[in-house]
Amino acid sequence: MTACTDPRWACPEASSSACASPAPLALEPSVLLLDEPCSALDPIASATVEGLIDSLKGRYTLLMVTHNLAQARRLADHVAVCWVRDGCGCVLDSGPACELFESARDPLAHRYLNGLLCRAARVQEAQ
Repeated sequence: MTACTDPRWACPEASSSACASPAPLALEPSVLLLDEPCSALDPIASATVEGLIDSLKGRYTLLMVTHNLAQARRLADHVAVCWVRDGCGCVLDSGPACELFESARDPLAHRYLNGLLCRAARVQEAQ
């Protein structure tokens, strides 16, 4: 079965234009870069894409950029939290996903990963 006929590559009709083509896999890369792979997709299409991503684990090194923390919790084996500090991009913390989501070493990364930055901003705005 090729990627073109594999049902795992099938996308719901409404979102088929947003789904990635399997053509890059024909080049047999060792690393796949996924930049916001489910951005603007509905939950059904997102679940399809996430299933595909999960099926690629072990065969490829996957580097995924996402702002969707729930998705990162579901899919990631390793997480790096990137941030702008003093005008420069940096990695605040990184490590195994299960460890980092539970106890990130960097206080800002910990607050971000646990949804505390938004609450703190809203409290400051209200004061």
